[in-house]
Amino acid sequence: MGALEECLVQELLNTSPAYKRDVMENKIRNLLGALPLLEVTGLSARRGMADGGIDGVINIIDSNNNNKNEERAAINIKVRKSNFTREQLGGFLLDMDRESINIGIIITAAHLSPDAHTEYIRKNSEGDMTLFHIRLSDLLSGEVSNLPNILINGTPIDILLTHNLKNCIENKE
Repeated sequence: MGALEECLVQELLNTSPAYKRDVMENKIRNLLGALPLLEVTGLSARRGMADGGIDGVINIIDSNNNNKNEERAAINIKVRKSNFTREQLGGFLLDMDRESINIGIIITAAHLSPDAHTEYIRKNSEGDMTLFHIRLSDLLSGEVSNLPNILINGTPIDILLTHNLKNCIENKE
């Protein structure tokens, strides 16, 4: 990732909280082809978009493992200046457990906090679930080495995002 991508993300972070939450997080979910989780298992109705849980679900193939079966993945998107905290990770993990989802994709403008990073590594090493963390600047740079080997509808995540982002830009012109 380079300085240009970091600057673009910083400009995005200067927008209003409502824009980041209601527009950008929704746009990122749409670029991935993810669907919002409208109904939650065993809880009362959602209290709006800012409940901090699962922001979307998508069917993926994790090509890092030998299992080529499509699985449901939960997505958590945080377009915020602050790092993704251990508490946010814990809430995401509880929501994934409640929905019986074993793959989680965390997309952030910032980094994982040190405590969240430690828990992220621990959860991945236990083998019960797989978590991925992707920074927005990595997505913008197109550096494949930083992106996980995830296939969405048979297409690698970086190619899918690049294609959908290009279509989004072309349709605005």
